[in-house]
Amino acid sequence: MKHIIVNLKRFDIPKAYHGVSECEPSAYIDTILLPLVEPLKKYSDLSFTIYPPEAYLIRACELVKESPNIRIGCQANHYEDVSKEGNFGAFTSLRPASAMKAIGAQSSLIGHFEERRHLNTLYQLAGVNDPIIVNQVLNKEIQLAQKQGMDVCYCIGEAAEQLAQWDEVLLQQLSIGLAGVDHQRVIIGYEPLWSIGPGKQPADQAYIEKVIRLVKNFDPELRVIYGGGVKLANAAMLAGIESMDGGLIGLTNFQDHLGFHPDEFLAIIERYHQHLKQ
Repeated sequence: MKHIIVNLKRFDIPKAYHGVSECEPSAYIDTILLPLVEPLKKYSDLSFTIYPPEAYLIRACELVKESPNIRIGCQANHYEDVSKEGNFGAFTSLRPASAMKAIGAQSSLIGHFEERRHLNTLYQLAGVNDPIIVNQVLNKEIQLAQKQGMDVCYCIGEAAEQLAQWDEVLLQQLSIGLAGVDHQRVIIGYEPLWSIGPGKQPADQAYIEKVIRLVKNFDPELRVIYGGGVKLANAAMLAGIESMDGGLIGLTNFQDHLGFHPDEFLAIIERYHQHLKQ
């Protein structure tokens, strides 16, 4: 079974507000999911987990409830939660894992580089520049997600200035982030930050395979997907990496029609599936 992760980020923001969505927010998730539900059923050897913005979780769960291979997850969760005779829900502006699970999320996307960037910015404002602290916070998020019965896609990755120490950076993210958690309920999303974005040189197959070996040496049971973006241009190559367990898709179009578009997504999935080694 290969795993396809879909991160919808905040692609729901309308163009009138300088986002990329061409529809009103009230119609957004239907526009995204309805064209996917039936076509994805034929891929019985693929599992899809889609992470929409929080406001769309309940509707998203309703739309895919009859889909055998589509699940809905949340875009991370808070590092604290409610507890019996403890905090009863004083989490204004935050996403406790219990709240996400209660409204239907089956998985949590934790440690995405945009979340790591946000946490790093907060700590740097306080005069702290220590990646260990960020990994410790993410570890708390993972533990609470699993406690509520969700599985986790945990993202790791190195920036351009960390390439000389790529292995040390990734091993630190793995060892701290996964301490005390059930590895069988975690998928690792590898994000080569130095190769993500328009105009950047994509990570090649040899480099991706090198990272997969490092993760598998850390724990052979861990599943690893490519988090740098599965596109039409690299779908065949990525499908040919037997040791890799799937991929992450965010934008389907990086140029004239920027955004996530269901028809383009289905084309990417078809090409990826065609090139999987049976």
